[in-house]
Amino acid sequence: MSEKPTAGGLDVKPYSRPLRADFLAVANDYLAGWPYTRSLDDLLLDRWESLPIFQGEHILLAYRDGLPVALLHGQLPEGDAACAHLVAMRAGQAPAAAELLRQFGETARAAGRKKLGGPQFASNKFYGGYILGCEPFHPHWAADGTAAFVRAGFRIGLAGVILVREPELPIPEEPDAAGYEIRPMDAAPEFAARTFAYNAFFEGKEIGHCRARQFDHLRDPAGRPLAQIGHVGTDPGHRGKGLARRMVASCLRRLREMGAGQVLIATSFDNAPALASYERAGFERRYNINEWSRMF
Repeated sequence: MSEKPTAGGLDVKPYSRPLRADFLAVANDYLAGWPYTRSLDDLLLDRWESLPIFQGEHILLAYRDGLPVALLHGQLPEGDAACAHLVAMRAGQAPAAAELLRQFGETARAAGRKKLGGPQFASNKFYGGYILGCEPFHPHWAADGTAAFVRAGFRIGLAGVILVREPELPIPEEPDAAGYEIRPMDAAPEFAARTFAYNAFFEGKEIGHCRARQFDHLRDPAGRPLAQIGHVGTDPGHRGKGLARRMVASCLRRLREMGAGQVLIATSFDNAPALASYERAGFERRYNINEWSRMF
């Protein structure tokens, strides 16, 4: 996408290395003061540019009178849907952000996509360790951001909920169910995180998994390292035996040993068994996971 002048003195430019400082300035101004967030930096952008999924041509910056006022971090993955991982703007610049959503929507539709969505779980591939969870990517307190999505014709839905557990709560001790074993495992490395896992086994076969990570540079409100648990899953034939709860408890004990503060976990609203299990483990519902979308 080449530079596009628009009505109202707005110029739109695709991301390039010379525009890094502008990208970081707008993004960090927008994100300042958000919980579970630290300033974006060149280290993050270096990582992006090393990823096969990085599409710099779909990161757009809007300028008014020569000054950067809004940005959109877009991606066209395989499939029918495009994604705007982050939409950020200076105060009062919702119209500029809406224009970026409109332009990226045109690009997505021309590429054969049928839907443009706002921030989603895949956004963690770019922002994990800097902004945690879907709600903080576009939270309820970001009024200008909400105005931009509404102006651009998006609908909002509730995809799930983020639950938070305070570190001082006791961690329940439960024996393994008969025939089952919970084992500590290595987990794939993630950027800016210390990762591990606990998996469930039955007769030597893995039938459940629980991933966890601690972000030493991402802090909870008390200044302690923030942690996150997920994805958690159990094979259908082995559900209802408390395996997920036991795997989560094992992760919580390990995170406590690592010095973690608050621990976050996310699930969908319609996953009643998971919600009940997490709440029994001491998690409480804290943030909605908003889903912004527009169909073409």
